[in-house]
Amino acid sequence: SEGGNADSLNLLVYEGATNSFTDMDLLPNEVFSYRVYSYDESGNVSTGTRSEIDAAAQIYLPDFEENSSLVAHPDGESCWVVGRNSGMIHHVNGEGVELDFLEASIAPALWVFNAAGTEAAGVSVNSNPASISHVRLEPLEEIDSAVLTLSALADLAWVDAETVLLSSVAAGPPIFMNLDGFTPGDTLHLLDDTFLRATMAVDILAQILYIADAPTEGRLRAVSIDGDPVILQEVMLPGSPVDIGLNGNGEIVVSYVGPGRVERRLLSDLEQIVASSDLLGSPDRIFLSSDMTQLWYSDFETHGIFGIDLQTFDTISELESIGIGLDIQVTGSSTRLFAGQTGDLVNILSLDRGND
Repeated sequence: SEGGNADSLNLLVYEGATNSFTDMDLLPNEVFSYRVYSYDESGNVSTGTRSEIDAAAQIYLPDFEENSSLVAHPDGESCWVVGRNSGMIHHVNGEGVELDFLEASIAPALWVFNAAGTEAAGVSVNSNPASISHVRLEPLEEIDSAVLTLSALADLAWVDAETVLLSSVAAGPPIFMNLDGFTPGDTLHLLDDTFLRATMAVDILAQILYIADAPTEGRLRAVSIDGDPVILQEVMLPGSPVDIGLNGNGEIVVSYVGPGRVERRLLSDLEQIVASSDLLGSPDRIFLSSDMTQLWYSDFETHGIFGIDLQTFDTISELESIGIGLDIQVTGSSTRLFAGQTGDLVNILSLDRGND
C-alpha cells in the first residue's frame, strides 16, 4: 500500500514459489507497505509479516544515450550519468534529484576521480584520435580539455596529483600524461608487449602500477614507476581479466568474464589467491565498487543484476530483470544501485531493502 495507509490499495503484486520479488511498478520517493504471507493446498493462510520500504526512483534524462555510462561519485551518495556522445554530465543523488550539471567540451566515457575526490580525469573510449578532459568537482566545472595525438584509449589511472597513466585499446605500452597542458610524458617501453585493452590500478603511495591483459592467456604484472620502471612481479591468470582494483588491505581484486570469476590476491605475492568465487549465470558486464568491497554484474541471459560481497563472497542481492542493462554503479555508502537502461532511463534501486 502507498503512503503509509495499509489498506489504501491492497493489491496482489506477486504470487509464486520463489523467495524473492522485485516490484518495479512504484512511484519515486514514496513509502510502500508490503504484507508477505504463505498458504497451503488446504487453504490455510499465515498471518503474514509487514514491512515498509522506500520506493526505487526512476529518472529520465534526454541525453542518457544508448552508449552512456555511470560513475559513482566520491561523496558516497550519488552518481554521475554521463552521455558518451554529448559530453553531458548529470550529477544525480540517490533520490533521483539532479544536483549539478556540466556540458564538457568533449565527450569522455571513462572517468576516474583523484584520491582526494576533488577532481576527475576523463577520456574518450574507442574514438580515434582520443580526447581527454580535466574537471573540478566543487563547483562542477571543466578545467581543460584536449584532443590527443594518441589512438583510442581503454583505461586511465591517477599516478599523482597532476599525472595520469593511459592505456590503449590497441596493443602497446601505457603512457604518462601531465594534466597541466596535457603534455605527454614517458612511455613505459618495458611494457611494449602489453596486449589489447589492458586494465590498470596504481598504488599511489608505493608508486606501483598493476596492469592486467590477456595476450594468449590472462596476465597480471606489478611495475615500479618510482624512478626507472622495473617489473617486480608477473603472474599468469586463469582467464581474461576485465577489471582490477586495490582494496586497501594489501590485496588486489581481479574479475573475469567467460567464465565469470572474481579473486582477491596478495600484493606482496600475486601468485597467492586469498579467496575466489565463480559468478552465477552468464555475466556480460562486471563492475567493482570504488572501495573494492562489492562486485556487481548483469546476467546476459536473464538481464538480472547480482551483487557479491568481496570479503565474504556472499550474495548481497539478486535483482530481477529491469530491462536491458547498459551500466551499473553502486554508491560508496552501498545504499543505492544505479542501473542504466535503454530508453533514456536510469533506475535507482534501494539496497537497504535487501533481496526484494
